[in-house]
Amino acid sequence: MAPSTSPASFPEAIKFPFFFLILIWTIQFLENLLQIDLGFLGILPRELSGLKGIIFAPLLHGGWNHLISNSVPFLVLSVMTLYFYP
Repeated sequence: MAPSTSPASFPEAIKFPFFFLILIWTIQFLENLLQIDLGFLGILPRELSGLKGIIFAPLLHGGWNHLISNSVPFLVLSVMTLYFYP
């Protein structure tokens, strides 16, 4: 059976990006609330221990301005991608 070439429904396309944004905003909120620095989970060049950052770096941001600046483009681009390329 051939894959569907019709666009996904908009509610289906927005689910994952919206929940991912909730996750990264929650991480930033908890980082500020608990006053912890999760920067050690970022990518550390030339360090074997820095490889875990490949997984965790998309969840971490340098501050609220960085998170806000990334949220709108992420939401728009990921919804468009999931909507037009199911």
